[in-house]
Parts: sequence; C-alpha cells; structure tokens
Amino acid sequence: MRHLIACFVAMAFLSACKPSEFLAPDANRELAGAAGPANEVPSRFGFPGGVWQDGFGGTWQISVDGQKLKGVATSASIAGAVMTGAIDGDLLRYEISMPDMGILATGTAVATDPQHAMFATYDTDGRLNLGGILHFNHAPDMTMGQPVDLRPPPPCDGPQ
Repeated sequence: MRHLIACFVAMAFLSACKPSEFLAPDANRELAGAAGPANEVPSRFGFPGGVWQDGFGGTWQISVDGQKLKGVATSASIAGAVMTGAIDGDLLRYEISMPDMGILATGTAVATDPQHAMFATYDTDGRLNLGGILHFNHAPDMTMGQPVDLRPPPPCDGPQ
C-alpha cells in the first residue's frame, strides 16, 4: 500500500503544469529573470517561521529572516541539532549540524502549500537519510485541508 501511495505522490508531481519547479528548480531561474534582488525566484508558498514537524518525531523551532533560515531541534531524539538554510522561492537548501561535530546531513525542501513542504535529507556520504512532508505550525496528524497528494495540479502562470 505504501508503494502505491509513493507512486501516486510521484505521479502528482510529474503531472503538475510545470514539473521543473519540483524536479529542477534551477531551470526556472532563466524564466525568473530579474525577479528581485539577486534574481531570486518568486515564492508561491514560502517557508514560515515557527514549529516544524517532520512526521517522524522530529520537531524544530524555526526562525526565518528574509532568505535565511535557522532552527534548533526541540524533540528528544535530535535535541541540540541545528538547521541552517537558504531559501530561494519555494526551495530550501539546508544543513543539519551538531555543536562540536560539524555538518551531519544536508537536504532540500520544496514548499507545496502554505502549511507543507516535501523534504529529503541526505547523510554526508549522499545516502538518503529521511524524506517526507514537513508540517508548518501544526501536528502531522492534524487535518489542514485536502492532503497535498490529492490536490489538483496548480494553474499555469506563464505562456503556454
């Protein structure tokens, strides 16, 4: 059953109007042109500060300052871990470190709506460590409207 759900989520992303937004966000830089300072890609959803939960028991207290993100793990299993990152539109690139241990993992997240982002975290050797959905300012089991994998594709914003 999990395999079917994973396939459905992948098909939903691939069938979106502009799959390059999810699969190759850098491809949109050419389209963004002079979207703003330093040619950043505009955000449709963004990354809010507050409490983020990953659905696996990881909880982070996150602050966002412009295009910079910083957070501290508040769940017991990863207490003391620090997340820092750079936001570019609806894309977040982040690093997770522990004091006196350096970088433990890196990852990316793509905002899918105002309350969620799909994320993938990799060990320093490049192996997938954890992936799923980040929940912004609500518990993973709290209903926040229709789940992301059942939503219709977003409307096309540009010329066809």
